[in-house]
Amino acid sequence: RDTQRNSLRIPSSGCPGTIRKNGGLEAWTRQLQWQWQWQWQWNMSKRSSKKAVKPPQAPDPGPRLRKALARRTKGELIDALVECPRADRAALRRLAAHFELETPPKELIVATRQAIADATAFDERAINYNFSCDYEAYDRVQKNLRRLIELGQLRPAMELSLELMAQGS
Repeated sequence: RDTQRNSLRIPSSGCPGTIRKNGGLEAWTRQLQWQWQWQWQWNMSKRSSKKAVKPPQAPDPGPRLRKALARRTKGELIDALVECPRADRAALRRLAAHFELETPPKELIVATRQAIADATAFDERAINYNFSCDYEAYDRVQKNLRRLIELGQLRPAMELSLELMAQGS
């Protein structure tokens, strides 16, 4: 029955109890091993856990961070706050929005170019998929362009908007 279920037949020369000499037994064992391996992989891929295990929630770092920051001096806090955005442009955008930093036009143009690069960056391999988008960078581009127009910097605003359209499509 086992050979019927797996649809494997032991190769023989016709007489009961004999096996062909041209690699019959070896070929049969290789075929059987392959089939068992294939069935095991197929069954393993279809298996799923019966009970969903929730990952443990990470504790809120807020109170611990607040306690550690309370022990520092004002100078140390300012140094840490200035150092953080140097490594992470997203942190710089959030801090600039939170503290409403005034930026001179030349720096605003550079910041807008960088925000355009951040907003339009994507992995070429994921072009046919629903890839993630940096919405904060798009918001920063929009605010910077609006600010450039308010400052009367129309030519750079127009060039940057054309750059955004070129890179975004």
